[in-house]
Amino acid sequence: MSCRSPTCLATAVAGMAGALLFAPVGCSRTPLLLATRHASGGDGQGGAAVGGAGGRSTTASGGATTVGDGGMDWAAAAGGAGDVAAPLDRAPDVSTAVTELEACRDAVIAQCERLYVCQGFDVGDCAQFAADHCPEYYFGPRTVRTAENVEACAQQIAAASCTDFLMGTATQCMLGGLGAAGDPCSGPSECASNLCTSFFPTCGTCAKPLGLGESCAGSGGHCASGTLCHPTSRTCVATPLVVAHAAAGEACDLRGNPPVGCTGDLVCALNARTGTAGTCVPLPRNGEPCLAMGDPIQCAAGLQCGPVTTDGGPVMMCGDLMPCGTAYCDASSFCYQTTAGPVGCRPCAGIGEACSNATGSERRCAPDARCANASAAGDGGIVYDGICVGPAQVDLGGACDGNTPCRSPLVCQAGVCARFDPATCFQTKDGGR
Repeated sequence: MSCRSPTCLATAVAGMAGALLFAPVGCSRTPLLLATRHASGGDGQGGAAVGGAGGRSTTASGGATTVGDGGMDWAAAAGGAGDVAAPLDRAPDVSTAVTELEACRDAVIAQCERLYVCQGFDVGDCAQFAADHCPEYYFGPRTVRTAENVEACAQQIAAASCTDFLMGTATQCMLGGLGAAGDPCSGPSECASNLCTSFFPTCGTCAKPLGLGESCAGSGGHCASGTLCHPTSRTCVATPLVVAHAAAGEACDLRGNPPVGCTGDLVCALNARTGTAGTCVPLPRNGEPCLAMGDPIQCAAGLQCGPVTTDGGPVMMCGDLMPCGTAYCDASSFCYQTTAGPVGCRPCAGIGEACSNATGSERRCAPDARCANASAAGDGGIVYDGICVGPAQVDLGGACDGNTPCRSPLVCQAGVCARFDPATCFQTKDGGR
């Protein structure tokens, strides 16, 4: 699975509240393009290709609040073109003084590495993301973060189990800011609730900070910085949150009270599509059945999940290339199935060719393109009225306009591509945003 667009990665490192990353595979935007969506359910957690050992341990997990119920401070994952194949960089060292730029970069890298290991995501070029977004993304106006506490938090994230990372307990050390409900913001670091409705380089507003004991089950706000939305009671509780960690083959329940996760890089695989109880296992490897723990269905890092045709019917399997019936789809194709026809690979639509984003579309754009100006499917079925267009390419200092946009996250100012300044979110309407 991959998460290469800046939007995907920015969402990934700014706050995960039960929502998973956008995961393009081949030229699809879901692991498999089916006219009838493959069913998957439950609140499973991602895991890694490496199993943990030893008995159950009970530890306190905690730190700062992020943008989403028990989610991670997803500022880091939005990417470029490279592949992440392992821990990407040095471990943070808090023994020496660090700058905001260094701390931001280390936090981005730590979260990218955990995403790769714990959910199997190809998170793209995190170094480029850090260069484009740091330090402003983590150190917006009115933040209470410092280079020192972000660097220490990055070290905590890098050492966290997949359970603690994906539940958001390991990222609670990422503090928020002073912004009250309704105040303008460009990211969670500026808000007392640690939740901004939009992300750098787009302006949003701070969510209402919820206090200890308040319900966090709805959309009326977000637990204040330094607290966490309990996965069972759905009320704001103080951190650190006590989470038990089970060994390989042992029972887990992330919605239990207290929650029981897994040690190290193991994942809590649900025992059934309904319910929350599961078993601690490593993410499946090449040739093993996918873990249907939610959307997307998961495999170990670098693998893709698709249907393999067997005598007993299709089975969702992990592969280096996407399994698709009796074949494998490469990056220039996607796996497609109608409700009546067989499963098979279809070629991606090229730049300038017709496309549609509707479910069941037979024409999807290549991974480095998007379907522009496409209408939704109506009573008459899918209409292929969109056009595949490539990503914006104009770099810093280049000329830009409505027809030649800047590459994300740069913004077009007075006809020139420039870095986004979060301070623009605080300007009055007369001054522009």
